[in-house]
Amino acid sequence: MGRRSLVVALAALALGLVFVAGSAGRSGSRSGYPLPRVGTAKLDSQIGEVVKAQRTSGTAAAVATADANSLDVTGTKVKVVVEAADGDAGAAATAVAASGGTVTGQAGDLLDALVPTSGLASLAARPSVDHVRPPMVPVADTVSEAVAQSGAGA
Repeated sequence: MGRRSLVVALAALALGLVFVAGSAGRSGSRSGYPLPRVGTAKLDSQIGEVVKAQRTSGTAAAVATADANSLDVTGTKVKVVVEAADGDAGAAATAVAASGGTVTGQAGDLLDALVPTSGLASLAARPSVDHVRPPMVPVADTVSEAVAQSGAGA
């Protein structure tokens, strides 16, 4: 490797380190994910696709997009989890209602809600809402507890 190539490589490495060090303290979301969200910052990407379809092609396309993304749809409403900003679940519940939705459950600052596809963008725009995402789906990791193989059933 020539001297010039070595200097260029070291300069690129130094620039990369400066970039990483400069962005290390910033966070793009409450969860600490280091990159900013793209698009509507408060919407999960699957919900964001539904909002995009609603804006460009209407409710039927938004419902079809929600179905294609394996979201739980009832009529024209999508089941979502609303994360309340500053732990104020009451204000977030008011935002759900103002967006045409219904709160179906609550745990701390998390609200389960059914929200019309036409109300998702306005819900995310509310200051009392930190994030809108689909409910998490449990996945079984264990196929067997190996009771028979271990002799534990004897």
